[in-house]
Amino acid sequence: MQYLFCKRNFYFKFFFICKLFLFVSIYSFAQKTIAITIDDLPSALPKISLMHSVEINNKLIAELDKKKVPVIGFVNEFMVAVDGEEEERTEMLRKWVSKGLELGNHTYSHTGFTTGNFHKYENEIRKGEIITNKVLGEKGKKVRYFRPPFLKIGSTVPEKEKLNLFLADMNYTLAPATIESSDFVFNLIYLKAKVQDDTATMRSIAKEYLDFTLNRLKFYEEVSEKTAGEIIPQIFLCHANDINADHMAELLHLFTNEGYRFISLDKALEHPFYHEADDYIGNEGISWLLRHSNVEDREVFFKIMPKVKPKIRKEYEAVQDNQFIFLLEERIKGASVRVWLLFAFLGFIILLVFFFRVLFQKLNSKLNFYSKFLVIYINEFETGMNTNLINLKNKSIL
Repeated sequence: MQYLFCKRNFYFKFFFICKLFLFVSIYSFAQKTIAITIDDLPSALPKISLMHSVEINNKLIAELDKKKVPVIGFVNEFMVAVDGEEEERTEMLRKWVSKGLELGNHTYSHTGFTTGNFHKYENEIRKGEIITNKVLGEKGKKVRYFRPPFLKIGSTVPEKEKLNLFLADMNYTLAPATIESSDFVFNLIYLKAKVQDDTATMRSIAKEYLDFTLNRLKFYEEVSEKTAGEIIPQIFLCHANDINADHMAELLHLFTNEGYRFISLDKALEHPFYHEADDYIGNEGISWLLRHSNVEDREVFFKIMPKVKPKIRKEYEAVQDNQFIFLLEERIKGASVRVWLLFAFLGFIILLVFFFRVLFQKLNSKLNFYSKFLVIYINEFETGMNTNLINLKNKSIL
């Protein structure tokens, strides 16, 4: 009797564990997932100062580490190899790696892949991994992913094939994106407001950005269901800029509030959809979901895709035209000692040029005076000589 009871108890526990495992598996499968990718490390344009870049990185890393989000950052090394600041900027990349975050290649100077520039583009990719590989190498790692600027991977079949073969030869995996929310547009307006201590505009444009990101997220969910038959693991593309650094907590909450769990890019790319052939040919860099939509659906999606409000787009263009002026003070405040020494040297050269110009003008004035005096003297001398010659001639005749 006791044996039967124990056996029944064993089977009860066994079936309970199986049901629990099945429930967890179904829940994990059903739960939406997303990989966060951040472009333009150590900081996106406009370039302001070393201090500004450090602030952006510290904020991003702190929030991502706090939430344990497995992010990958894609590096533009021209923003690291800054004369006089390279070591400090390299240290920013080390901070990412020290927190277990991954780094990828985004070309050296954010060059887009356009028709006829493959050789230049190839050099950009090679040059764009040097410092990043050095940093990753300190931890026994190396660059594995390449994110093409503007998501452009070739506008013709031969160009795409060339790039794919080159990336394979470099042991790179292409890092696509499914969701992008034009953060660079909102960021420039936000940055101007931040520089001018306009907190009201900062709050309003940050809300606009988050609302727009939510609309884009829901839109791409619909595209995913239509194109892939399910909501695939999404890959979100944003940039290392002020609006994301200041509002990363709200951005992450936006995704979790929509039922998403954060996963690595590695994990997202395990989904079969990312291994399907990409037949899209075009000049535009677009979402991986749109690349795999049929032509008719793609045209419809482009029409109904949430777009930045005209008012915000117009404000962005106005700020873009005048960004040098409103960023000048910040750039001066954040200038390094090396930059100040350069300014001092240039100032010294300008003063030196001014001094010699004044000196030359004074010398020229005196030379003019003496040359006039000399001319008068020579004229008088010639007149005197002529008079003497005439007198001598007259005497000889007499």
